[in-house]
Amino acid sequence: MSVSYKEAMMMKTVKKTSRKSVIVVILMLCFSVFMAANLFADAALCSILQFGSEGYGAGQFFSPYGVAVDGNGNVFVVDGYNDVVEKFDKYGSFIKQWDGSAHFGSQFVEPYGIALDKNGNVYVADYGSSRLEKFDNDGTYISQIDNYGSGDGQLDSVDGVVVDGSGNVYAADYGNDRIEEFDSSGNYILQWGSSGTGDGQFGGPYGLALDNSGNVYVADWGNDRVQKFTSTGTYITQWGSQGIGNGQFEFVGGIAIDNQENVFVSDENGRVEEFSDTGTYLTQWNGSGSDIGTLSGPQGLAVDNNGNVFVADTGNYMAREFGTCPPPTSTPTITPTWTVSPTVTPIVPTPTVTMTLTPQPDLPIPENTGSYVYPQPAGNSMTFVFGLSESEDIKIQIFNYAGKLVKTVDFSGSAGNRNRATVDTSALSNGVYYYLIRSKQVTFKMSKFIIAR
Repeated sequence: MSVSYKEAMMMKTVKKTSRKSVIVVILMLCFSVFMAANLFADAALCSILQFGSEGYGAGQFFSPYGVAVDGNGNVFVVDGYNDVVEKFDKYGSFIKQWDGSAHFGSQFVEPYGIALDKNGNVYVADYGSSRLEKFDNDGTYISQIDNYGSGDGQLDSVDGVVVDGSGNVYAADYGNDRIEEFDSSGNYILQWGSSGTGDGQFGGPYGLALDNSGNVYVADWGNDRVQKFTSTGTYITQWGSQGIGNGQFEFVGGIAIDNQENVFVSDENGRVEEFSDTGTYLTQWNGSGSDIGTLSGPQGLAVDNNGNVFVADTGNYMAREFGTCPPPTSTPTITPTWTVSPTVTPIVPTPTVTMTLTPQPDLPIPENTGSYVYPQPAGNSMTFVFGLSESEDIKIQIFNYAGKLVKTVDFSGSAGNRNRATVDTSALSNGVYYYLIRSKQVTFKMSKFIIAR
């Protein structure tokens, strides 16, 4: 493992938006290709279900990173900040949650990835503790791979996980820039990959997926690409580059494959892109934001037996399901029939209304308002500005683009709209970060900032 390379890839400098012989039969074929291309262009899925909200309670999320769905339609979401796995039914109703503490003596430590085997057993990739854990469908602990290091069968900051039809488990060993395979009992089988940008190398493997032939697809986070391998790690192909255009990525994250071997990929451009199994771009959806159907920093992906795509919508603190868009409804033509009759308008006196305004108590500033930072981009220091309705202690948390907490600052806030907290950022590398300001009374929505020297 090359630590300097890893750090360089994790904290990239501010990215550019881009980097550099029958004639009738032939005509019919051309027309068919044209129509197919347009059908693909319009084939983006529609939001049909969303569930969850920001928070720490049952059915709430703070960092939903991974998602999986079983044969009964139950949805499992792993929350890397709340350190839990939450289970929902197919309608998005909360069923239960667990934190892994029953066997380990402590909670998960930033769990990122989640997958299910054919029997419905749940596998969790626990990034912070470098463990792979296995539970039954209701969260009862079964076993784990807990062997930190860089040797055969060891893990360092495991991110993604996927299970094949024989029960073999593939793990994205992020810290060692490789993929490792284990059998269903946790015994080491093989590995492939190293740090770098060449074929079969990785800049932080993140999400994993399998097609019907057992080929392994890897979301290569730091290299902004997808790589495809055989089940034994032989390199096949790759696609993607850095950018915001069709088929490009900004920190590729989640990946999933449907039964027709269409490949779905999420990235920090706030969208999901769809490709063929050879990397041909097909379509995408759907912009950024918090409105219904839009995505913000999507991470994990899963596909159910009906081809519906589930997204861990990290920035919006929820999980979403996308399916086939309903056909447009036609509006019937109505020919109005006019009947003219005399109209009598009665004279009604206008009532007099007296209003009494009662002063309301001063409440804390609500979520999502009242904070900003400057300068942007920042250098070795930056200032957080926020408002409070009363004096209280504030905690400023800074996360890197992978969602890992990298700095915490405590600040004594005072009542008023212009609290200013200057923070030393000299130890942080150039790149994109998120910050969160919270206290007992108020939590401001996580926002993005940039460091570029």
